[in-house]
Amino acid sequence: MGRPRHRRRLRFLLWAGVPSLILGAVILTVALHDAPGAKSRRVASSDPVAAFLAHYWVYPLQPEGKPPADYSSLTASLAPSACGRCHTRQYREWRSSLHHTAMGPGMLWQFYLYGQRGANSCMRCHAPLAEQKALIAREFHWPNVPAGAPPSYIPPDLAHQGLVCAVCHVRAQRRYGPPPSPGQPAGDTPGLPHGGFTVSAAFRDSRFVRVATSSPPTDPRWTAFRLKIRIRSGAEAALRAKGSPARTAICRRAVTCGVVSMIPRWCARPLLFPCTSAGAGRGWCTSRPRS
Repeated sequence: MGRPRHRRRLRFLLWAGVPSLILGAVILTVALHDAPGAKSRRVASSDPVAAFLAHYWVYPLQPEGKPPADYSSLTASLAPSACGRCHTRQYREWRSSLHHTAMGPGMLWQFYLYGQRGANSCMRCHAPLAEQKALIAREFHWPNVPAGAPPSYIPPDLAHQGLVCAVCHVRAQRRYGPPPSPGQPAGDTPGLPHGGFTVSAAFRDSRFVRVATSSPPTDPRWTAFRLKIRIRSGAEAALRAKGSPARTAICRRAVTCGVVSMIPRWCARPLLFPCTSAGAGRGWCTSRPRS
């Protein structure tokens, strides 16, 4: 009597289990098909611009590496001023843009609170080159700093210049840009500086900026991180201690920004600080931070 009963149980399990497995496989297939990443890959396969952007904006950006041996010091440099020797109009526009001021004192003083991990999250948008992060790590004496001084093609103030030309136009020492304007040489014309450039229509597509500046789906983490920083009363209390080197540095960074709302409440007040923010004018301000 035991064997027939065992067989009946086995048949029941097979009868109930196999359809469930099939249904689960169907649901999983549909879910994978409709997942955001899968959708973007399907779009990229049929859209050259989307395909280019999918591999061009991969964070964190990797180091540019050593320039080719035949590059001159000018063409190898990542300094925006070097780019401006030929691209004068673009350099002039960049100098007057928010890109140029993306790493001002209002950003830098916060790194004393955030530490290296938090600062790297900020620099994902404000100064995303690996070389810029390394320079900031050296400046703040953080770990994992490259041994020795930066090579000649990395200017010492590169990190302080914010969103520089190389962020959008250089990958692995190769230059990229939009299709040339009428009358301009093609990107592969022999004899062009830095070996010419790779042409992509993505540079004239609004998606280039959207992909570059959008946060990935996992980046509610960075919002949570900012909230965590604000409620770490213990760390903030330590910084409030008079004579704290970190406190002194933070207050100095904050007041040179000239934006009252950015000055921590526990900095000395009233404050006298230079008006260096846009629209604040010249000279000295006597505004009090909000208490």
